[in-house]
Amino acid sequence: METIHFNHDLPGVLASCPPCGQDGRDPRVRAGCPRSQGRACRAAMLAMLLGTACGMAAADTLRVATDTTYPPFSYLDAAGRAAGFDVEITQALCKEMKTACEILSVPFDRILDGLAQNHYDMVVASVSLTPERAAKATYTKRYYQSRSIFIARGDEADTGLTRAALTGKVLVAMSGTVQEQYLHQHYHGAATLLSAPSSTAIFELLSQGKADLLLTDTLTSYTYLLSDAGAKLDVAGLPPDSSDDRSGAVYIQVQKGNLALRDKINAALDRVRLSGSYHKINQKYFPFSIY
Repeated sequence: METIHFNHDLPGVLASCPPCGQDGRDPRVRAGCPRSQGRACRAAMLAMLLGTACGMAAADTLRVATDTTYPPFSYLDAAGRAAGFDVEITQALCKEMKTACEILSVPFDRILDGLAQNHYDMVVASVSLTPERAAKATYTKRYYQSRSIFIARGDEADTGLTRAALTGKVLVAMSGTVQEQYLHQHYHGAATLLSAPSSTAIFELLSQGKADLLLTDTLTSYTYLLSDAGAKLDVAGLPPDSSDDRSGAVYIQVQKGNLALRDKINAALDRVRLSGSYHKINQKYFPFSIY
């Protein structure tokens, strides 16, 4: 689990706080307080030296898990910083909730288990709803929606997608996803089924001819197909049995039973949408609404 520290506008948050009720008697604090401030040491100094900001303990920082191998929703940029739609939505929510956040990079197939084990407080990682997942976490309202789709190389794009048509083919999906679950439900025993740890990895397997088709999220495939790497790939079609396709609405998760945090996030989501911040983030990554 990789830690990517992110504190929402800490100077701005601290500047908005009234002077903390500390008199700087600790020499570490007193040494950093200008004489003109006297007993009223600013919250920023206390935050840096004592791990507090106007009475908020460091433990109050929200630990947010995401999977940084899932562009354009979450990935590491050239500088190694977390970026993407999910990351920017997290930042917007933290701003609305007026809290500091710490982003953790966690493999998708372990992300809800880590939440259940209290390794972090919330997950913003493009997670859809299944009964198995609902048993591990409490869900917020949706923050976007999408569908599953089969992608193939250009010469395979016109193949049928029934079990009979894909018998003998090699199919791949990302580990831990509803797409992986769908492949096992419908093609086990007929096709060779592969899993890969990231969105990029499944596209590479397809491009390299190590898989005949992949099943993934429509929005991640949209971005990849527009890239140079996706020039020889094409849409093969939607899963033929949509009743078992668990894709659709996508949610944020908190620890099971943490209704207070769920409600706080839901209220922040409403404000992010009403303020226009959601639309701006959406338009940065997609020229159409994904809400």
